[in-house]
Amino acid sequence: MHVKQAIQMVVSMALAGCAHLALAQTALEPLSPKDRVMAETSRTPSMTWLGKVRAWEQYEPRRYSVVPREAAVQTLMGSVPGQAAAKLRFDATSFMTIPYIQELAPEVLSATTTRPGDALVPGMKWTSQITYVGAPADWCPNERKSTFEGSFEVEPQELYPLRIDGKDIALPVLPVVERGVWKRCYTGKRYQRFLWSPDLQTVVAIEFQTFNPLGKLHEASFAMRLKEIERGKDGEQP
Repeated sequence: MHVKQAIQMVVSMALAGCAHLALAQTALEPLSPKDRVMAETSRTPSMTWLGKVRAWEQYEPRRYSVVPREAAVQTLMGSVPGQAAAKLRFDATSFMTIPYIQELAPEVLSATTTRPGDALVPGMKWTSQITYVGAPADWCPNERKSTFEGSFEVEPQELYPLRIDGKDIALPVLPVVERGVWKRCYTGKRYQRFLWSPDLQTVVAIEFQTFNPLGKLHEASFAMRLKEIERGKDGEQP
């Protein structure tokens, strides 16, 4: 089963099994750094015999936050106690991402996109490119300049099950699919699928697949999905 079909099936089953799930009919406030957010991530893909990702397994809970940066750029962070936070530089206009774990985001050398500033609608397509200074790597010691290039398309709206302030809702989301490549000494493919919430103004789920030059799924691939939001609870004293 294709990953997209698997996600759609899981969401449909979740909605069918929750008769009390309410459709989010009124606009929600965008997600704030003051909100307490719980998410879960997986780095354990279930593969088909052809080497394709069928689904993700062994999800683990994470504290999660969205930190606004310059312009439309956000820093998405997931962490567990005792471990360095995994970070993702996410540009909400181009939908280009850069994963990293160091304190500061990588230096961006250039970034372009053909997407206008209009709101996302199903069927919208665009291309994006970003070049940045990557972390040192023993497999490419003489070149730190890394480039991502991708083609994006918005798919039909879906409903995403999410709990906000103790209430289970069906959140309207727009899937955005990227098919692209990475370049640094070598070239490999990468695939991403985002679930973008126009209400929360961020992504509530990401599937990130990156492949080595031989076409094998790289261990940096992951899936992330938000589970629960408590408004204004982050930073409160117990």
